[in-house]
Amino acid sequence: MNILIYSNMYPSDEIPYGGVFVKNQYEYLKVNFIEHRFSIKAMRRTRTGFFGSMYKYFMFIFTSLPYLFSKYDVVHIHYFSFHFFFGVLYKLCHINTTIILTLHGSDVNMFSENKIIRKFVNSLFRLMELKTICVGNKLSENYFYKFNLRADHILAAGVDEEVFFKKESVEKIYDLIFVGTFSELKGVDLLCDAIKSSRQDHKWCFIGTGPYSEKLMKMSEEFNIDVFAGLKQNEIADKLNQSKYFILLSRSEGFPLASLEALYCGVPVICSDLDQFKEQVKDNYNGFIINSSDINRINESITQALSVEERIYKELSYNASVTNKEFSLKRVCEELMITYKNKRI
Repeated sequence: MNILIYSNMYPSDEIPYGGVFVKNQYEYLKVNFIEHRFSIKAMRRTRTGFFGSMYKYFMFIFTSLPYLFSKYDVVHIHYFSFHFFFGVLYKLCHINTTIILTLHGSDVNMFSENKIIRKFVNSLFRLMELKTICVGNKLSENYFYKFNLRADHILAAGVDEEVFFKKESVEKIYDLIFVGTFSELKGVDLLCDAIKSSRQDHKWCFIGTGPYSEKLMKMSEEFNIDVFAGLKQNEIADKLNQSKYFILLSRSEGFPLASLEALYCGVPVICSDLDQFKEQVKDNYNGFIINSSDINRINESITQALSVEERIYKELSYNASVTNKEFSLKRVCEELMITYKNKRI
C-alpha cells in the first residue's frame, strides 16, 4: 500500500514543536509497518508575517503539484486549510484514492462562521466521499453541529511514551509549567494577570512562543519566571518532570496534546472547564478543573493545589501517569494503519 501524509504543520529548527505529532506519526508508521510505503509532503513551521505566510503557502502548494502524478492508495491530510485543495485536485486526478482529513479543532472553528462556507464544505466533503478523523469527542460534536457532517473516526494525535514518561527521583524545581502558544486563546493573558496579582512567589516555567513572548520576558525580570523557546521534545519532557503541576487555561481547544504529555510524565493538570479537558482530566483524581473567568479564583485554585499533602500529591501524580493510555502514539498509529488498510473508517 502506498500512503501519502500531507500537512501544513511540521517541525523546523526554528519551531521544533510545531506539528511534531505529524512527524511522530510518520516516523512510527514508516519504522513499524515496513511492508507499506509511506511518503510525506509537509510545510515546516517558521515565523513569518502575512506576506511571508502567503508566499510560504504558495510555494508549498506549487511544489506539491508533482505529487499529483504519483499513485497513492491513501492521501492523509492533516488540518483543514488552504492546502486541503491539493486533496481536491488529487481526488479529481485519482478518483479511486481514499482521501482522509484529520481535523484538529481551530480549523473547524475557522471555517464554520459563514453559512455559505459551511454549505460549500458540506457539499465538497460529500462529493469527495471524504473520510474525516476528529482528535476528540467534543470536536466531533462541534463538527456535526457546524457542518451537519459526522466524523468517521475519533483519534487523538498520540503521545510518544518513549519521550513522555514519569521519571522517578527528579527534583521539582517549578511549581507550575505551561507549554504551548503564548496567546489569549491558550489563556496566557490570564496567567500573566494571575502572576501579577498573586501574593505567593510561585516558580513558573513557560515553554513556547507567541504574541505574549515579549511580555513574559519582561515579567521574568520582576517575577519568578523562566521562559524557553525552541525546546525539543525530550527537553520539554525534562522540564515537565521538574514541575509539580501543568497549567492550561485555554478558552478553546480541539484535543490538547500538551496536557496529555504532562499527564504521561506524572504531572497533574490544572485546566479550564472545557469539555475537551474533561476527556483527559478527572477533577481531584489526576488534576484540577477550575473556573478560569476570575483571576482571584485562579490564584486560590493554584494555592490549594500546591498546598495538598505530599501523600495526596503522590496519588495525583500516579493517577496522571496511568490514565489516558489509549492516546499513546503506538495505539493511535495501530488504529491509523487499520484505517488505511480498510480504506474506509
